[in-house]
Amino acid sequence: MIAGPEFSGFSIPPTRQVVGRANWTFCGSDEGAEWNAIATSLVASCKLHGIEPWAYLRDVLTLLPSWPKHAALELAPKFWNETRQQPQTQQRLANARLLGRFDSAHVAEAKA
Repeated sequence: MIAGPEFSGFSIPPTRQVVGRANWTFCGSDEGAEWNAIATSLVASCKLHGIEPWAYLRDVLTLLPSWPKHAALELAPKFWNETRQQPQTQQRLANARLLGRFDSAHVAEAKA
């Protein structure tokens, strides 16, 4: 019989889970922990939908001040690829001079 953590049926070694759990205790406050959870969820959602998180955050934070409140859900990672293709969104990003400046995905779209 083979023994050891790699054969125990765990997908993640137990020590890694414990270290990760301990790291979350250093958020500083309940508000800090809440912000950490929101930011982590947002980045994970971007990755789930095939969106580069930093480019997404840059674009959304640029658009957010002038974006209509009733359409805020369009800025969610799930809908971002569709929203970003809309002419109004392209125009707002172009006016902010962010479109095509920092990442290859934006450069390819700007040339098209």
